[in-house]
Amino acid sequence: MHEAIELVRRIGGSALLDRVLTLFRSTSEERVGKLRSAVAAGERMQVGRLAHAMKGSAAQVGAEALRGVAAALESESAALDDVELSRRVELLALEVTRVWHDLEHFRPHQGTPR
Repeated sequence: MHEAIELVRRIGGSALLDRVLTLFRSTSEERVGKLRSAVAAGERMQVGRLAHAMKGSAAQVGAEALRGVAAALESESAALDDVELSRRVELLALEVTRVWHDLEHFRPHQGTPR
């Protein structure tokens, strides 16, 4: 994660980094909500599309564990039973929360990353 964040900082400075982190948080929060709704509605194709989008967002900020969870959900969503699909979405949601926490250490107002 550190390498991706440092690349953003080098390219666009603190202002770009802050925008990237803010955008990641808002879009991932929105996607988790849409994933939960898609699971409840039985829209497995939508689950796959949303997981694909989450995979790309995770890659942009270097969140490899989240990228892996999203990739697995994308590729397996059609084959999972309802209970397992819901469990996987909640696992992704937990990983998103962990990534948000980790990314806050890189915000410009936080000083140097740990």
